[in-house]
Amino acid sequence: MATTLFHSFSGILWYRSRMTDLGPSWPWPSESKKFLWFVVLANLPDIDLLPRLLWGIPLKHGEVTHSLMFAAAVALFAGSWERRCFSFALIPFLLVLTHLAIDFTSGPNLGLHASYGVPWFYPLYPHNITSPLTLFIGTQHRTLAECFGSHNLLAVIYEFVLIVYWVIFIKLVNLDKTIYKSSQKVIRN
Repeated sequence: MATTLFHSFSGILWYRSRMTDLGPSWPWPSESKKFLWFVVLANLPDIDLLPRLLWGIPLKHGEVTHSLMFAAAVALFAGSWERRCFSFALIPFLLVLTHLAIDFTSGPNLGLHASYGVPWFYPLYPHNITSPLTLFIGTQHRTLAECFGSHNLLAVIYEFVLIVYWVIFIKLVNLDKTIYKSSQKVIRN
């Protein structure tokens, strides 16, 4: 499973994508709360780690909360909160689905190696479905000590480098759009 860093980054990308403009209203007045909502929802499937890490309750990570059923339940809950806004249900579904897609491509070895996978169809099919391509270093999180171990530090560094790459790429694409728009104005004049 990828780290909270990359899951948060995916939430930030969704937030910046203007998906928030689809709906007529949100149940809070500030942009900072909306931003926080996106980051929390992007990390929500990992909530099943908390009972084990905080209180020692042996709950298996990556079952119920890493399924399409969980994504649909989150969307239904959000949709019932704000009934007149379809995007209010769609956005949480997409955020949880993005988390699942990232974890689907997380594994022990990068490259053309089977990932850990996720149980997409839990509880109907409770087994992990794996990807043949691993894009993210899978983290270790059986104990709190593992969470802060060298393996996970390497995963955070790797994801940080990916994030820097994507930020630079996005900035260059936006710069290219700005240059294109400016050149079109010059040509018209």
